[in-house]
Parts: sequence; C-alpha cells; structure tokens
Amino acid sequence: MGALTLYIISFAVALTEALKNREGTPLFRFILIPALLFHLAALIVRSYYVGHAPMANLYETLLFFSFCVGISTLVYGLRYPVRMIELISLPVAWMLLFLAIRADHKFTPLFLALKTIWFEVHVMASFAGYALFTLSFSAAFFFLFYMNKDFKKGKIYEEMVNSANVWGFSFFSLAMFSGAIWAYLAWGNYWFWEPKTIWSFILWFYFAGIIHGHYLKSWRGKRVAWMTIFGFAVVIFTYVGVGLMMKSSHNL
Repeated sequence: MGALTLYIISFAVALTEALKNREGTPLFRFILIPALLFHLAALIVRSYYVGHAPMANLYETLLFFSFCVGISTLVYGLRYPVRMIELISLPVAWMLLFLAIRADHKFTPLFLALKTIWFEVHVMASFAGYALFTLSFSAAFFFLFYMNKDFKKGKIYEEMVNSANVWGFSFFSLAMFSGAIWAYLAWGNYWFWEPKTIWSFILWFYFAGIIHGHYLKSWRGKRVAWMTIFGFAVVIFTYVGVGLMMKSSHNL
C-alpha cells in the first residue's frame, strides 16, 4: 500500500505542476523514487517467500508490470526535458498495482517446465517491453497534443515515441527468442499455435512494422503516433484480453 499511495501522490504532484505550467520541475521524481523502492522491496520479499522470480500468477505479473511502468517513467523523466508522460504512465502504474493488491495472493509453485532461467528471462523481457510500449503510448498522445501548439515540445515527444518503441521492441524480441528456447526445452517445440503465442507474434510484428516504417520509409508525425496509440490496445489485449476471452496455456 505504501508504493500505491506514493504513486498516487506523485501523479497528483505531476498534475499540479502541469496545471501550473511548471513542466520542467522534477518534484514528482522525489516521490516516485521512494515509491519504486517500496515496490522493489515488495518484489524482493515476494521472491524470497515463493522461492522464484515473482511472475507465476496474475498477482505477481501485475506487480511486476506495474514496477516496470514506474521505472520506465523515471528513466524517461530523467532522460528528456519534458514532464507530461507521467500523467498517463503513472495512472497505469498505480491502477496495475491496485489490481495486484485486489488479486489472489496465493503462492503458485512452479511446475518443472517453468524451472529454467529462460522462463524468467521471457517473462521479465515481456513486461519490460509492455512497459516501454506504455511509455511510447503516453508520448504519442502528448505529441498529438503539442504538434500544432509547440513545435519544440512536439519534436521531443516524437523522439520519445521512437525511442520507447525501439527499446520496447528490443525487449519484446528478447522475450520471443527466450520464450522459443524455453518452449523447446520444456516441450520439444519452438512454437505452439495457441492464442497467447499468436497474439504475442502479432504484437511483435506490429511494432516491427512501425519501426521499419520509421527508419526505412521515413514515416513521421501523426502516422507513427496513431499507430503507436493503437499498438497499446494490442498490448493490453495480448496481456489481458487473451486470458479473459480465449483458452491459452499462458492463462494465469
């Protein structure tokens, strides 16, 4: 609860600064950092008690996804001289954390197929990718907001979109690669035709298309921003929708 409270306070401070047109002030960071430390402590404690990385059930993945969004927000807040992305990314972080708190906290023992480093790399890289796609979604929204109002800010947000898309795609590529190795070691096949795997490939291919279009076809501006915003819907469906609407071996 400490991390959740601090996330909400950090968002409230960021919103207040934005409304007062004090976008350059870093005050929200001084609250976000202890929130992340509380959050990291919760992940470490959970790992200690369950005996493995916290990613075996819905509670643990929500907890880890939320942390990845929070740490990505901090990194991009330090990297770029604008302070608006947190108005979207921080609510995503604390809503995910709120859902984690309300989820079943039962311990889920890892069955034999999951007891490999490739499973842990696969899941951690997946959620790092999801988090960065969340950041690119936030930046795309503010690019569209500023593109005709403030050219300089608009360019910064456009750069953030492209950076977060590339890093998100890189982490998600690692997730696909490590997932294939894990599947082969566990079941003897690199690929399974099941909903989660298919939608993960769709998500990977979709962002590959955006990056290809940007660097090789010179896609810029609104086209990339709108595609990135739609891509976040694909992220959410891949993480949550598949589990709710389809039977999958990845269901938590």
